[in-house]
Amino acid sequence: MNTNALKKFAQEARTKLINQVGAKLEYVLTTDSAELREKTEQLKKLQEAINETSKEQVIDKVAYTWFNRLMALRFMDVNNYQPIGIRVVTPKEGFTLPELLDEAKQGHIPEELAVRHQRIYDLLDGKITGNQEENEAFKELLIGACNHLNKVFPFLFEKINDYAELLLPDDLTSEFSIVQDIREGMTAEDCKEVEIIGWLYQFYISEKKDQVFASKSKVSKEDIPAATQLFTPRWIVEYMVQNTVGKLWLQNKPNSKLKEHMPYYIDSPVANTDDYLKVNSVEEITLLDQACGSGHILVYGFELFTKIYEEEGYNPTEIPQLIIEKNLFGFEIDDRAAQLAGLALMMKARSSQRRLFRKELKPNILCYQDLKLTAEEIETTLKHIKLNASDELLHDLKNMQQATNLGSLILTHTTANEIEKSLREVTKEKSKTTDIFLKPQLLELQTALETLKYLATKYHCVVDNPPYMGGGNMNKPLADFVKTNYPSSKADLMACFIEAGLKALHLKGILGMINQHSWMFLSSYEKLREKLIKEITIDTLLHLGPRTFPEIGGEVVQNAAFTFINNSIDKEGVFFRLVVYDSSEIKKQNLLSAILDNNSREKYLIRQIQFFKIAGFRIGYWLSENIISAFNNSKRLGDVSDLKAGLQTGNNDRFVHFWWEINDNSISKDSNKRHVFYDKGGPKRKWFGNQWYVLDWKENGEFLKSNSNPVFRNSNFYFKEGLSYSLTNTNSIGFRYRNDQFVFDNQGSSLFSNQDSLYYLLGFCNSKLVDSLCKLLNPTMVIQVGDLSELPILFDESNKSKIDMLVKECISISELEWNKNEDSIDMTCNGLIRVSGDNLEDAFNAYQVFW
Repeated sequence: MNTNALKKFAQEARTKLINQVGAKLEYVLTTDSAELREKTEQLKKLQEAINETSKEQVIDKVAYTWFNRLMALRFMDVNNYQPIGIRVVTPKEGFTLPELLDEAKQGHIPEELAVRHQRIYDLLDGKITGNQEENEAFKELLIGACNHLNKVFPFLFEKINDYAELLLPDDLTSEFSIVQDIREGMTAEDCKEVEIIGWLYQFYISEKKDQVFASKSKVSKEDIPAATQLFTPRWIVEYMVQNTVGKLWLQNKPNSKLKEHMPYYIDSPVANTDDYLKVNSVEEITLLDQACGSGHILVYGFELFTKIYEEEGYNPTEIPQLIIEKNLFGFEIDDRAAQLAGLALMMKARSSQRRLFRKELKPNILCYQDLKLTAEEIETTLKHIKLNASDELLHDLKNMQQATNLGSLILTHTTANEIEKSLREVTKEKSKTTDIFLKPQLLELQTALETLKYLATKYHCVVDNPPYMGGGNMNKPLADFVKTNYPSSKADLMACFIEAGLKALHLKGILGMINQHSWMFLSSYEKLREKLIKEITIDTLLHLGPRTFPEIGGEVVQNAAFTFINNSIDKEGVFFRLVVYDSSEIKKQNLLSAILDNNSREKYLIRQIQFFKIAGFRIGYWLSENIISAFNNSKRLGDVSDLKAGLQTGNNDRFVHFWWEINDNSISKDSNKRHVFYDKGGPKRKWFGNQWYVLDWKENGEFLKSNSNPVFRNSNFYFKEGLSYSLTNTNSIGFRYRNDQFVFDNQGSSLFSNQDSLYYLLGFCNSKLVDSLCKLLNPTMVIQVGDLSELPILFDESNKSKIDMLVKECISISELEWNKNEDSIDMTCNGLIRVSGDNLEDAFNAYQVFW
């Protein structure tokens, strides 16, 4: 599949559709014509949608609705899935017009299409004249085909009174039309795989995603889908589903041959215990994706369930319907993604069963909708129908007012029985009431209660690629909600989804997830790790690191995929260390090799109780017993030193300069001088250096205080001898000695200790051991002083004097090397001049020998 070509097509199609739909909207709103006067109901709904949201949001919704529909039609055309047996947007081989239009020109319009047959014939015969008669005929045929598909795909093709019909672009048949773009952008080869639907969804919203992040503001609930969507690589999906659904089946059916179809299945110690979730039939097993996007995980779930049903001897014609109705569930906050998830599942099912579209099947894809009633309206409506709602139910309904913002993080406080009872009452009243004001309110409550019913249900397996969004980007209602309901994981949505996934499971159910690996290490997730280690079992974990997703390079997004058992079982977990491999494909190949090789250096078996011995309960699965013992039995670096973050001036451009930009006679720690030396971190460098900057310290910093908004952190440590490191590091960390003439910045965070241990500590901090442990304490590019304070340290008193001497020598060599550069304030002369030699060649040779 050519994803680069698909991306270009999807982005260009989005731009074209938004422009054309926007132009059509202006025409519809400003034109009075006989044709439009016939469509008053659609115009009314269109105006209501604009009043409720905005023109821009209506244009965006209609554009993606038509993109989704045309994409579905093209996919069905190529695979010969059209129920009417005629391709709708695709021509027959050797022709240029869509087959449906070409057939109409030959006098054949399928009887199933509820269109004005005679009007179409008159348009094509020239009996009705105007502009673009052929185009107008195809428009009616296209709308008719979409309406016909309403029975098969009600979630994607709404009925004829849908206002999206009004905003369908005018040009549908020329070589420049969006229909032609769809045919060219979705090649027949690409349409062989249902995954094309997910790729196109991701690429369609990719530019919107870039815009959301570029704004650097809080992400509104409307923009959360664009900000958090990421298509999961197929092999990771297989790993997660095989080690959840597949593992549960093998636990219950140990003689099953299913393992032959699961290359990423990991035969862990937990898989071989008697303590597992019991099921009597494959029809019982439920798989939920809490943030299903375009349905990629559910589509593979369909494939694996098919293998199980076949093994159990089910009739092949029954299997697709059973899987769709009984086994697969998806939750989603984005309309367009929910539409495509349903479409992808139906297309997958249709590939297995030719007559599937004759059945009225609806995938279990829940698309969240905000409850539009106020708290007062909710209570009034419930009292009107004499439904005595508990405080818990009222609380849950209040959360449903933010359903598209909170999504699957909503935790139901009401029992499943009360929700079911309330839903029956509301549905019964809605069906019999004649009150035109009460009916829409009951419909709102019915939708909310149906959603709560799904949320209150427990599932056997949950598999997610959850949204990634830090607390700083959350809008206020979302941020307040996670702080209250997910205090252990509130730092990022991806961590909240770990807890939400576990809560959605039966006891002993299995959670599979791909996530950022920061939850394993960062101090902000310490309480989450403690809770997980106590309450659940880490069955398998793939530590993937950077470049897991082919379309994301660099070191920023680093991942881990894992499976948890929702029960505490004292068995070893199986961990795979794949962080060193620099592409998704290479990670995959090494995982496959390691699964088969019990002696693989990538494979680790460890009981998670060991993580209690590591500072902050970090998931240091690869550490040796000696290192774990050191964490458990030795002092911390924070016990023997002071690690401090420094000053933030609030205006570096004004108050911080390179030393060569000012008169060096004004530089000193003496308060009578205007400038003092300033440590701002800089690139990785060990022992000595990175001393470029000076700070405007006029009037002992009072001038800075009165002319900016500085943060004076740990000012009692300014002008003290210490060690400096750079807060931001790409691959490894380096510590430097610094004398007592400096103020230090937050980026030049520092360590202080008494003179007797300072050199020993510098040697320790620059050791390979510390460099390695920093990747455990904080594997991001920013390592905080709080992380460093947890480093275990053992003083080797017998060798201390020798170590001190070696460290001082390292400082001396590094200082000498630093001062040979012209950007060192202590450079005295060029190195070639300083060394002796009768000519340039001799001087250069002597210079090389010296270094």
